[in-house]
Amino acid sequence: MMGLRYLSWLWGASCPLCGIPLVFKKELLSGLCSACASLFLPYRGERCRSCGRPLISEQERCMECRDRGPRSYDKMYALYPYEGPYRKLLATYKFEGHRSLAYFLAQQMINSLFCFDYTPLSFSSRLYWVPVPPRPGKIRHTGWDQIAEIGRYLPRIGRKEGLSLSVVSCLRRRSGRIQKRLNRQEREQNMRGNFEVCGNIPEQLILFDDVVTTGATLEACAATLRRAGARHIIALTLLYD
Repeated sequence: MMGLRYLSWLWGASCPLCGIPLVFKKELLSGLCSACASLFLPYRGERCRSCGRPLISEQERCMECRDRGPRSYDKMYALYPYEGPYRKLLATYKFEGHRSLAYFLAQQMINSLFCFDYTPLSFSSRLYWVPVPPRPGKIRHTGWDQIAEIGRYLPRIGRKEGLSLSVVSCLRRRSGRIQKRLNRQEREQNMRGNFEVCGNIPEQLILFDDVVTTGATLEACAATLRRAGARHIIALTLLYD
């Protein structure tokens, strides 16, 4: 075993969270060691249908979301809190260019299909996943689209789980200010009318992104999809802030 670890160290394959060399095929594929990968178990309890965060004593919606009115999507799921190893993993993926982690992140999204109630989506037919599009110019700045990279693996992983799955990039984002510099009200105003349809819209779909903060981006995307004919929309993110 030490010899394998040493060879893995020579190859430069190590876990971005703990630094241990990766050895096994599953570890090399996911980009994480088995111990760190085991930390990523989503909360299976009730979640707010509007923001996706875990509910403690509330029903259906958290107290904050009850004052904000209905959403254009049917329900939201957000898998992990934006803290600790979850935040570190996403930062490593997005900002340090560890593209190999896209497979693991896509796997977590697929796993969520077996953890939560995705009614009214039908799993007997093809599942359509719609990525939140990047800001204009972001790809020129970063060199790649992190959400699209995750989407590349979704059909492949879905087939392993016996699911028929397609990724449909049917939204385009117009120009807009960077969201992370804005408060809730500014985010909602910045996103309003900032998306347009650029392809055929599935009637039922999963709208996916990496992080939800105020939900303004997902709401704007869902509203655009709803106006274009989508009947059932589930919003799904990896992390909630």
